[in-house]
Amino acid sequence: MEGKDMTCGGRSNGILDIDGFIAYVPGMTKQLAARLRHDGTGPVYIKVGRRILYRKTAIEAWLRENERVIASDGR
Repeated sequence: MEGKDMTCGGRSNGILDIDGFIAYVPGMTKQLAARLRHDGTGPVYIKVGRRILYRKTAIEAWLRENERVIASDGR
C-alpha cells in the first residue's frame, strides 16, 4: 500500500501515506513534508505509530488555502 491510497474492502478511503502525498503534490519531497509538519504550516495529518497519513480532502484544502494568483501585469 506504500505510495498510494489506503484501501478498505478494495475501495479507496481517501487517505494517503507519505509517498502518496509526495506523488499527489507537485514539487513535494519528504524533507519539505517533514519541515511543513514541524512548522505547522502543512496540511493536517494523522500519525499512527510512526506512520504519517494525510486525508486527500485535507491536502486539497491546504492547497486551496495556499493558492496565489499573480496578475498578468506582474502585480
